[in-house]
Amino acid sequence: MHSGAAVVGRGKAASTMHARDVVKYGQLTLLGAVDGLAEAAWEEPGVCGAWSVRQIVAHLDSYEAVLLDVLGQMAGEPERGDLARYRAPDGHFNDDAVAARATQSPAALLASLQVTHGRCLELLERMPPELLARTGTIPWYGAEYAVDDFIVYANYGHKREHCAQIDRFRSTLNGQPSHGS
Repeated sequence: MHSGAAVVGRGKAASTMHARDVVKYGQLTLLGAVDGLAEAAWEEPGVCGAWSVRQIVAHLDSYEAVLLDVLGQMAGEPERGDLARYRAPDGHFNDDAVAARATQSPAALLASLQVTHGRCLELLERMPPELLARTGTIPWYGAEYAVDDFIVYANYGHKREHCAQIDRFRSTLNGQPSHGS
């Protein structure tokens, strides 16, 4: 078994990135950001543009599914379709993915996200660090990038950005402490 550590620092003294830990801690940050949020607050618009917390979590669930497709391809598994929708030139991925999850409750969204997240962690556990750090393995993202870059930017950084928005929103609610409190 591999820890999911990826060697980064292409062309420089190599350091180690623990990809599995990065994915895990991004998820824990998100779960902390929504923990204890009142059910009604999940539906209030304006947290990120017009989106509510529920829509943000639906959006992040779709990105977790994209990561699962990326990792699945690296592991030799057939694509499930999320990556193809993400890469489609029509630019509707975000809106379509949120709309497809519009009837799901917050609990159902979190359950879906947890299942997909768990599968991502399983795949990362099996992947050698060198594979995750190899540039050019996801050319559609950029020839100079590797899967570990995608993890940092499209998964971890993306979740952190939306968690900050959720925290800011929570700070405006009466009796709803923000994650950072």
